[in-house]
Amino acid sequence: PGKGERNYHIMYMVCEYLRRHANDPEAKWLVDMAESANLGYKLADYKQGTVNYLKAQKGDPVYEAEGWDDDEMFARVIEGFKSIGLWSHHKHIFAVVACVLHLGNIEFEGDMDKSQVASKSMPIVEHCAHLLQTDKEELAS
Repeated sequence: PGKGERNYHIMYMVCEYLRRHANDPEAKWLVDMAESANLGYKLADYKQGTVNYLKAQKGDPVYEAEGWDDDEMFARVIEGFKSIGLWSHHKHIFAVVACVLHLGNIEFEGDMDKSQVASKSMPIVEHCAHLLQTDKEELAS
């Protein structure tokens, strides 16, 4: 995001929900899916700069939008999914959101003509491959 801007609101909603509800049994489905001890960071710690997609490209990062409570809005999204019949697909939808957030933390080695995922980023690839139910080698290539 640019100076004074946020990225997509749903990304902040997910991270804030993880931050506030990490030990809440009702949030276990999202915590178990989105977080992994193998990554060396947590989406819930996004305000500490752990999630590259949420960092500002210029100026200070903006983690909160005025008049907007990410946790409350995420609860509304969940209720909306339930009311329109999408709740049965919620894990797939939020797996994609979590993967987008995680994939932004992947580092590459090499140059513009020949690069590859850095070995230290392979746990991220493995976690996302698991969430997306795809092969980790395919995802890394």
